[in-house]
Amino acid sequence: MIAEDREPDHRIAAAVGVSRRTIEYWKKRADVAARIQEVADKAAARMEAHYDRLEWLEERERCKMTLGSKSYPARVAALARLREMGGALIRRATCLRTGGKQAEDEVCEGQ
Repeated sequence: MIAEDREPDHRIAAAVGVSRRTIEYWKKRADVAARIQEVADKAAARMEAHYDRLEWLEERERCKMTLGSKSYPARVAALARLREMGGALIRRATCLRTGGKQAEDEVCEGQ
């Protein structure tokens, strides 16, 4: 409970049946401090992975929106970036190189 730090010290002390001073003492112990650091490191890693995933999803959505652009170079760049990113299956209904009236690229979830 101390390592997870989800509750204030006085609530942890009440739940465990000790004084708040005892909790403060425990936090100063090397083994408890190491466990607190371990839990904090795991939480930081989870948060970083979540943030990276959100950035990836936002970039993928921007690329998918660009596929509907009237700009041929923008569509080609977006298609290339989606291929680099992986995680998306791209089916080309109209080849961009043929200069078709409207490129109808479809991006489907591949996960």
